[in-house]
Amino acid sequence: MQALYVGKGDANKRLRHHWKTKNTEEQMLIYFTFFPCENRKAKYIELLLLDIYDLPLNKSENSGTATLCAYFSQFEVD
Repeated sequence: MQALYVGKGDANKRLRHHWKTKNTEEQMLIYFTFFPCENRKAKYIELLLLDIYDLPLNKSENSGTATLCAYFSQFEVD
């Protein structure tokens, strides 16, 4: 599973907006994860991830080159 996007803000509102505007047609399954925290911490975490990882659905401030991903066995996915 590869991370595609990182962002801060109201998770429900952001997910609905991005579902309509981001091109995800090549993705077979999309999972969402969020971490509730203070706005200032959210911005620091977002910038840190963008500095390290290449997240394809982030267009601005995305200078990272590493791939953020997790590997799951078939048992874990089922």
